[in-house]
Amino acid sequence: MAVRTAAALALVPAVAVVGLAWRYSAILLHPESEVVYPDRVTAADRGTVTLAESHLTRQPGTWGLQWDGGHALVGPTVRRTALGLVRPLLAGRPPAPGTVVIMDAGAYLDPAARGLTVEPVDVPTALGAAHAWFVPGDSDTWAIAVHGRGASEREALRIMPTLQKLGYPVLAISYRNDVGSPA
Repeated sequence: MAVRTAAALALVPAVAVVGLAWRYSAILLHPESEVVYPDRVTAADRGTVTLAESHLTRQPGTWGLQWDGGHALVGPTVRRTALGLVRPLLAGRPPAPGTVVIMDAGAYLDPAARGLTVEPVDVPTALGAAHAWFVPGDSDTWAIAVHGRGASEREALRIMPTLQKLGYPVLAISYRNDVGSPA
């Protein structure tokens, strides 16, 4: 009886660990494609967008502002009002007040928006070709830019002009489970 009890007690944590590992491996290997819009536009006009204050909207710098059916580029916060944080509208049309949005680290939609000419290339991987953007440079040292989970190569567009000016060849690469890349 004591042996059975000890075996059962040892089995419970092992089953729990296997279950948790299974659950989190599914999350990591099969990212969700549904976009969640955690923030809200409280006011907008031709030159500014006001966002309800949150952890994301307080982030400094230039950001993409994405919503269902639209994208704009907003600059750093210029002032705080009773309605929220006011940011200048740098490109695109402002979303209507009440629109739910997400601050997009991939602020720039394409390399041309940053003055870059990129060469689309395919990088061979064990699962198949991963698409990438290549910008040539004179240095023997390369900069390899990868993006965060659920993002795209567009995140690299923030740093690529600086790396190009410094003479580095730059490769902004996609990876497993990105749209258009091997699963």
